[in-house]
Amino acid sequence: LLPRCLSRFLYNEMVGIAFPGERLNLRHINTDEARFLESAKRSMAISINNSVMYQKLSDLKDKLEEKVSMRTEELLKAMEGLETANMELTSTNEELKETRRIAEIDMMMAVHVQKSIFPEIPSDSTGWDIAATFMPMSMVSGDFYDFYQENNELKGMILLDVSGHGIASGLITMIARSVFYRNFFLHKDLKLGQVAEYANKELIGEITNTDKFLTGIMLRFEDDFVEYVNAGHPDIMFRKKESDHVKIINPQDMNFKGSILGVAQMDYPYKSIKFKVESGDIFALFSDGILEGTGHRNSRFGVNGIANAILQAGNGSASEVIDKIMKDFRAFTGTDKLTDDLTVIVIKRK
Repeated sequence: LLPRCLSRFLYNEMVGIAFPGERLNLRHINTDEARFLESAKRSMAISINNSVMYQKLSDLKDKLEEKVSMRTEELLKAMEGLETANMELTSTNEELKETRRIAEIDMMMAVHVQKSIFPEIPSDSTGWDIAATFMPMSMVSGDFYDFYQENNELKGMILLDVSGHGIASGLITMIARSVFYRNFFLHKDLKLGQVAEYANKELIGEITNTDKFLTGIMLRFEDDFVEYVNAGHPDIMFRKKESDHVKIINPQDMNFKGSILGVAQMDYPYKSIKFKVESGDIFALFSDGILEGTGHRNSRFGVNGIANAILQAGNGSASEVIDKIMKDFRAFTGTDKLTDDLTVIVIKRK
């Protein structure tokens, strides 16, 4: 009976067996002896149970200590790795700061170089009143203009807009400047469209391995007439003295505007036209940065914004017309931030 009693006492889990021997006198046990055996049975069950529990606790303690030791070692390794990562991150941050500092120095040098090659506005002694505003979107501009003078006489000019922004586009403007300047004076006896073709062929050879292209306007001044070539650029806007109308210089009866510059696959001939500019007449040329200025409900400043500003400036000077255009542009966009490089040039016949 003892094993069954023991198993019942220990929640149906067999933990041990006790076999009491026979009595030497072979007599039946009495009531007191039965009680003693029952008591002994319970004591042995408790003892065995405690022994098992102790063993389990001991095993658990050993395993816990082992786990704590392993976890501590893992944490130490992780902390060492974290410390190494922090040191590497600190070093990387320092390198990034130094790289940024050098990049800022390079950018400022690029800005200085580009500004240094921009020409001064020709004086009034040339017979033309000229004003210009130039606003890069990101320090170095892809817009560029140049005036061609000889013996204090204005002979021509160019306005170029390189695709993209920043230093890469700025470098292309410097290449284009020398190319167009050289060809303008080298081919004085050719039509301006042919001059543009020669310049474009040379430009293609210089930038063919880049992903850049240019749009532009080239002008040649001859007394009261201006010869004009347009290479995929926004049209010139023209106003006669005291007129209440601003028109676009782009004959509707001919395919006047040429293709963009600097792309071998688009090396086509360029046409030129002439328009007369008398005393008091005014015209404006500009890059698309001012046309794309965004206002209320994503409306664009566009040619209407420029035309209205020119009309409202009345018979003012070239500088006054520029000021009016830019004032209206800022009021329209509501911000000084640009989405593209911006250049506006106003020329008035004295």
